Amino acid sequence: MKELQKKIDQLKIITGASKKTGWIKDNVAFYLWGLVKLYDPDLVLNIGHLWGKSSMIFCDAMFGNHKLESEYDVGDHEFKNFVERGSIQYSKKKVFSVDPHTHPAGHRPLNCEGGVKFISETYKDFVFFKKRSQDFLLESDFSAYKRKFAFIDGDHSYEGARRDVELCREHGFDCIVVDDTEYIPHIKKATHDGLAGKYKILDIPLWNGIVIAIKK
Repeated sequence: MKELQKKIDQLKIITGASKKTGWIKDNVAFYLWGLVKLYDPDLVLNIGHLWGKSSMIFCDAMFGNHKLESEYDVGDHEFKNFVERGSIQYSKKKVFSVDPHTHPAGHRPLNCEGGVKFISETYKDFVFFKKRSQDFLLESDFSAYKRKFAFIDGDHSYEGARRDVELCREHGFDCIVVDDTEYIPHIKKATHDGLAGKYKILDIPLWNGIVIAIKK
């Protein structure tokens, strides 16, 4: 994790970080990192890039070489076979990050492009799209990916958040995580309204709040 900290510190210097808006606290960032490790997707879609901390977290979880054991071998092979039945072999893994970088002056980092360049050079399977999330989602085909994870932290209006959620649902994202659901309660409502009946939903009210939704 020290290597990841160094990269994030460097990214912060390059971009100038955020001048007015907040960004993901470490407590939440570690949780998101662990969720990606647990879910083991071949695609992470990050909606809302700001200065890039969330993208860096997802790239490290997807592409970093982190192991607790040098070799995983348990005596209970029945258990091992059971848990490994859900594993999937991937030919590729990607992290996509989407943001139009069109917020009012002072609300964006000073050097968004430099930050994107740094992440792209650090992780070859990271791709940034300078677009509105809804345009990107309407234009894209994710059918080649076997297990898809979306993190939504973009348009914070009710209508924008709900549309992001609905489009991710229509694309069949298996796990959808939405940020700021306690800090901005209408985002929680947008998430529940957009996924009603289609996903199992867990509200986590800690810090600024997140919702985790798993496709039924």
